[in-house]
Parts: sequence; C-alpha cells; structure tokens
Amino acid sequence: MWKQPNLRALLGITVLFWFFHDLGSAIDDPMILARSGGSAQDLASIATAAGIGGVTGAIFLSFWGGPKRRVNGMLAGFIGAGVSKTVFGLERSPHIWLPSQVYSSLNFPLLGGSETAIWMEKIAPEIQGRVFAANALVLQGVSAIATLVAGPLADQIFEPLLKSESDNIPVRVLSSAFGTSSGAGMALLYVLCSLFMVIIGSIGFFVDRLKAVEG
Repeated sequence: MWKQPNLRALLGITVLFWFFHDLGSAIDDPMILARSGGSAQDLASIATAAGIGGVTGAIFLSFWGGPKRRVNGMLAGFIGAGVSKTVFGLERSPHIWLPSQVYSSLNFPLLGGSETAIWMEKIAPEIQGRVFAANALVLQGVSAIATLVAGPLADQIFEPLLKSESDNIPVRVLSSAFGTSSGAGMALLYVLCSLFMVIIGSIGFFVDRLKAVEG
C-alpha cells in the first residue's frame, strides 16, 4: 500500500474526510439537544431517519451496483454527505433536520462501498487482511483524535464566540445566521466540518493520483 502513490492518495483523502466527519459527529447529539430544548423525541427521530437513509441507500446500491468509476462514486458520496450535513447544521427545525439526515445517510453506502471495492480490486487477496487492518488502525486513530478535540473546540472556542456581544462584523454575521443561544457555536463548528467534507470531495476530482487509482 505504501509503495503505491495512488493508494496512498486514496487513503489520504479518506482520512481527511473521516476526520471532519467524526469531528462533526462528536458534537451532533449535544447540538441537537441544545437546539431543540433538550427534546429526546427529536434526537430519536433523527437517529431513526439516519437508519432509514442508510438502509435505503444500501438497498439502492445493491440493485444498481454502483458507478463504473468507483472513485467518482466515493467522491460524490463525500460531497452529498457534506452538503446535506451543511443544511442540517444551518437549520434549527426538525422539519429540515429529518430529510437532511435521510439524504446524508443515503450517501454512506455509496462512498463506503465504492472505497471498499477499490481496495479489494487493487490489493492481492492474500494480503487484504493486513491492508484492511492497517487502514482501520489509521482511521480509528484519526477518529479518536477528532473526538478528543471536538469537545474543547465547542466548549472553549465556538460556543463562547457566538454568545459574546462582540462588535466584530464576522462574529455578528455568524450570530445572525446561527443565533446566540446554547448550541449555536456547536452548529457553526458542525457546518464548518460539513463544508470541509464538500471541499475534500470536490478537490478529489482534480487529484491525478486519485483519478489513476483505478487505472
């Protein structure tokens, strides 16, 4: 894996995507509770919507089989998930949260299935176990780092930023978009993570080594 630049590019962009995904996911539940007045019903409904979207996406992918260019399918999944999560973070209503969550989850079978298919095609069967174990180790390490920094970022930087009564114009613009109540700073962090997911997926279409991974 490390000897092939194309596979390194595949792992690199996957790591970047999951870092920002997991950073946003770490504050997902507390953000929903804060923005919904502590509604357990809203939280449960959103979790249900995520399950519906994931199952629907998996069923659709099993009938479709995925795109011929699996890299494009993976990158499209990155962008689709990021766009829907951006909408989710900007809104404060369950009427928007639920369809946004369904659409977000629809993308994960596509991006995950496409990526796995590439690895299985490009890695010899006798070493696939070691390669997948190495990939899992890297991704779990990145996830742990993202989860570790999410709380301090939300509590010490983003939440106080939007609750402050600063005359700074960018802060005032952000406050008008996200509000100043509890959870506003987490929503800002969540949207930033989602936008990075979109950017990563978009940049991937212009990375030559990534485009060449399928030959």
